[in-house]
Amino acid sequence: MKFFLTLTSAILGAALAAPVEEMPKRQISEVTLSFSGAAGAGYSITVPTDGTTVTIDNPLSVSHIYSGCGAQCVVSGAQGSYVLVGCGTGVDIATPQPQVRASCFHN
Repeated sequence: MKFFLTLTSAILGAALAAPVEEMPKRQISEVTLSFSGAAGAGYSITVPTDGTTVTIDNPLSVSHIYSGCGAQCVVSGAQGSYVLVGCGTGVDIATPQPQVRASCFHN
């Protein structure tokens, strides 16, 4: 019994002392934003997740924005709307309007 406890302690000690390799973090370099307007109209854009501001050139009056997971995005509209779209969430635009800029940051 004493041998078993000594052996178990030695194995656990060696396992805990061994260097732990960190798993590489999943790097997401871009995220897709989906914009919805009236009567089912919509479009999607791809935005880099490095904080670069992307100009949006679509005249559709947007009432809802959805982002897949991978980044937090800030989107601003032509009439002053400013929304934060989180990972895997959607946001309604209080006053539907064309969107003009978006930037996203990796989570």
